[in-house]
Amino acid sequence: MGDGAPVTVPAGDDATDGQLDALRRVAELIARGAGRTAVLDAVVAEAYSLFPVEFTAILRYEPGGAASIVAVHHGPPGLLVGERAPYIPQGLVLRVFGSGRPARVEAYGDLPDRGLARMRELGISAGAAAPIRVDGRLWGVLTAMTQSGPVVPGLEHRLVEFAEVAAVAIASAQARAGLRLIAPEQAALRRVAEAMAHGGAEQQLFDTVTEEVSALLGAEGATLVRFSGRRASVIATVGPAVEIAEDAVAAILRTRLPVRLDTSGGPGSEQAGAGDGSSVAVPIMVKDRLWGMLGVSTTGHQLPADTERRLGQFTELVATAVATSEAWARAEQLAGHQSALRRIAELAARDAPGEQVLEAITVQAAKLTGVQFTAILRFEPDGSREIMALSGAPAGLRPGMRTPANDGATGRVWRTNRTARVEGLDDVGGPWAQIARDAGFSAGTAVPIRMHSRLWGTLVAVGRTEPLPASVEDDLTSFAELAGTAISATQARNDLRALADEQAALRRVAELVAIGTALDDVFQAVAGEAAKLLGSDHARLQRYERDGTTVTVAAYDAGAETTLRADQQVTVPVVVEGRVWGDLTAGTTGRALPESMEERLRQFAGLAAAAIANAENKAHLTASRARVVATADETRRRLQRDVHDGAQQRLVHTIIALKLARAAIARGEMPGAEVSEALQHAERANAELRDLVHGILPAGLAQGGLRTGLESLIDDLSIPVDLRFTAPRLPAQTEITVYFFVAEALTNVVKHARASRAGVTVQVDGTLLAAEVRDDGIGGADPSGGSGLTGLSDRIQAADGTLALISPAGGGTTVRAVLPLPGTDVKSLPGYASAG
Repeated sequence: MGDGAPVTVPAGDDATDGQLDALRRVAELIARGAGRTAVLDAVVAEAYSLFPVEFTAILRYEPGGAASIVAVHHGPPGLLVGERAPYIPQGLVLRVFGSGRPARVEAYGDLPDRGLARMRELGISAGAAAPIRVDGRLWGVLTAMTQSGPVVPGLEHRLVEFAEVAAVAIASAQARAGLRLIAPEQAALRRVAEAMAHGGAEQQLFDTVTEEVSALLGAEGATLVRFSGRRASVIATVGPAVEIAEDAVAAILRTRLPVRLDTSGGPGSEQAGAGDGSSVAVPIMVKDRLWGMLGVSTTGHQLPADTERRLGQFTELVATAVATSEAWARAEQLAGHQSALRRIAELAARDAPGEQVLEAITVQAAKLTGVQFTAILRFEPDGSREIMALSGAPAGLRPGMRTPANDGATGRVWRTNRTARVEGLDDVGGPWAQIARDAGFSAGTAVPIRMHSRLWGTLVAVGRTEPLPASVEDDLTSFAELAGTAISATQARNDLRALADEQAALRRVAELVAIGTALDDVFQAVAGEAAKLLGSDHARLQRYERDGTTVTVAAYDAGAETTLRADQQVTVPVVVEGRVWGDLTAGTTGRALPESMEERLRQFAGLAAAAIANAENKAHLTASRARVVATADETRRRLQRDVHDGAQQRLVHTIIALKLARAAIARGEMPGAEVSEALQHAERANAELRDLVHGILPAGLAQGGLRTGLESLIDDLSIPVDLRFTAPRLPAQTEITVYFFVAEALTNVVKHARASRAGVTVQVDGTLLAAEVRDDGIGGADPSGGSGLTGLSDRIQAADGTLALISPAGGGTTVRAVLPLPGTDVKSLPGYASAG
């Protein structure tokens, strides 16, 4: 309410004419613009004159429920304005403060003894009180006290109207005071804003703020504090040295809200009223970040209730100035940052060696962040690290050095794949940390370097100041990203060169394989090319023997030695057509092998396997051809022998007998004996020729097909044979091949297996025909033992088929042949439906 504003006098249902007159007189004082003290004195005087009490008083609340007398009428001797009310847990002051409603105390003597000494000294026996609310907030309390007996009933409610009039007076007084204060406050804020606008030094602005705040609020001291982590540093102060209360710092760090501390002994204290004071501190927030705080303090009097609000206006100016200053500094830093990144990017674009690019990154990162020592480390699979590049490093550290994992910042990056820092190196283990400590370094931070989203290493910054600036990680992150890109580009170029070299080496070996070079020369080329390409010091190709021993067939040694000595080595198998033939080994002395060593070595092992397979297949083909020729020659000799010794001799005897018969006829004799002898020889010659032809191509096979041929074959054997035949009629050549495969296999069973029975299965699956012969004999069949299996293999291979042998000792033998039926529609073959 301003000066001269109309005042409405409240009147309750119980109001008397005298009460209304009293309220009207107080209202007229307010309307005439009387001061707050005069109005409050009038309120207590009118209430005293109206109600049967010994004295009346108005008290103002302070934080926590303490209250001080601001007006008193007809009070007992010694009760003065400014005195604090005793701290009585069940007393009027605390009842109203706790409930915000009118209250009464019938007898102070019935209350707990705490704080009653002063009441007994004043002779107070009972009282009533009503709250005073200003702008919706509990401001104080109006009390009416007696020294003899209880107060009249309902007095606390009749006091409410006087309390409301007091509230109007207080609000009007505060409004007038606010108008008086706003001009100097705005002037102070304007001077601070002008200091900001002139762009002076940051420290000059901080000094101006503390000076203006101290003068405006009438404080003995003002202090501007900046936070660094949990640490608080005074950067500007005015007046006597102001000690920063640890409670205030802790409260603002925890809540980021204004804090007010009462420096008095508290309500009821023996020192109440002596040396009372207060301090108020308000946080300074810069872009949602707690930057610091601004505080003021007084002794002997309390700071006004709106101190927090008024300080807040200055902290906003400070925050704006700090944010602007940081923005300018960041812009300059960003320009330097971009320039540094551009120089490194240009260096990488010129295909500079990777080591040179990484060293340039460490140099530029150190310059930009202001730290003395930067390094790029590469992580090994076990978390250990290797130094790849350094800048400003202390003596004792150099690229290429390695160290195991530790618990420092780099160890945390390895474990978490996130940025990490250490504020002190004292607790970090390992030789590198010791070297840094000895050189005076005290704090460090590390950011991850990723390549293709995978953790590759870390960029480390170590300084001699603790802690490092908060922006160091952001600055290093850009350099770490550039390092990852440069490493990826370098690796890509190296991979391309390595791929070209690898393809050339493989091509040279493949050409030797293709032209049929001798195996010894191919083996030596495989060992030599593999070692040179992979940067190995040594390589060896060895063959496994049947007795478990190995034989070195080729070796390469960079030192012209023939044995493989290596600190690290990789061995891959040489697999020839499904079987492990041997192995290829490469190794180095004193350095690590490339990660891709194993896969790249497999390619050379594959070429060696191809050469071995080609040589073996060529040898097998030559041997097979020789066996086929030998078999054909032997077959012709056997046919010639069988015809000469059998049918031919019978025919000669037939001719001789017929000639004798003719001579007998010429003599007129009967040639009966001679004709009988000729007939006998002719019949035997015919039978022998029939048997001979049956051995070449059985009649049952030629006339009835494969099934009939096999049934005829099985009938002549000395052991029982189970036949499972589910194939249709097949091309003649295929049926002949399968017939003789089965015949030769069963011959082996009869001759060598010692079996009690055998089984034959013939079936068609798509375009493949499978024929299988099995027995329950002694097993242990070996193709190299001359058991007839070699002939089976030759026959099946001649038909482009495959032969498999399973013959465990004591477990019987199974021989399975699979023949292709290229270009054949099996469903169109005769008997397909019945065979299926």
